[in-house]
Amino acid sequence: MVLIVKQGNPVALFTSVASNLLGGVVFPISILPTWLRYISYSLSLTWALSGLRAAMLNNYGIPQLLGYLWPLAVLTLAYLVIGISLSNYAFSRILREGTVHMY
Repeated sequence: MVLIVKQGNPVALFTSVASNLLGGVVFPISILPTWLRYISYSLSLTWALSGLRAAMLNNYGIPQLLGYLWPLAVLTLAYLVIGISLSNYAFSRILREGTVHMY
């Protein structure tokens, strides 16, 4: 995205604020509307914070944390595929438009 819009700060600010609001940092995701809760479950921050809270507050071990770890593994693979795809698209677009010299 930064390669296309040529500014990283607004993109980073938006994603940071959105993930903090939807990831359960500011308030619990249980108070979110149902449709926002589904979006929240697609963020790795939600699963990581839930697992961390369960480990610290409930003294969960690795076997009990597997319910939090497998979504993290799936999301990691999905984010990796999406990231590689978007990077390839961005590089092909800036090469096609001839804006590579701006970097």
